[in-house]
Amino acid sequence: MSDRLVFESAWPWLALLVALPLVVWVARTSRAALAPGPQRTLLALRVAAMVAVAAALSQPAWLATSDRVSVVYALDVSRSVDPAFVEAAIAWMERAQADPRAQRQRFFAFADRPVEVDSPAAVRALKVSTDRDRADAVDTTATDVEAMLDTAAAAFGATDLKRVVLMT
Repeated sequence: MSDRLVFESAWPWLALLVALPLVVWVARTSRAALAPGPQRTLLALRVAAMVAVAAALSQPAWLATSDRVSVVYALDVSRSVDPAFVEAAIAWMERAQADPRAQRQRFFAFADRPVEVDSPAAVRALKVSTDRDRADAVDTTATDVEAMLDTAAAAFGATDLKRVVLMT
């Protein structure tokens, strides 16, 4: 599949087919005191404006192919998640990281806030606490999935296919 332009709606083009003859008819029967040159120019501008409006209303979209996949792995380390699940998720992320097809991967642990880590194994060394006032540790008494998803959205490459693996 190659890059291509698609239009999501067809009705604006159909409406244009109906409206164009009316615009031409109105221009020909107009009693405005214009010379033929400016009259044709005005008609061309009207038609161009109508085509532009129809194109905008038809919801154009550019479809492009890409093999670059950007994956964000987000692991919930709050107290509500079983430690055995966290260990199993870390092991799964390590296997995913070792996959030779892996292109761009980022790893996050989150509870009250998301924290980026270098590797899945680094989650084990992450400082956690039940004290909300500790700035150097993740507070495990809370879970902020929204903040994690916002962080994940900002972590993607601009032209990559975007994937989030949320483990909670």
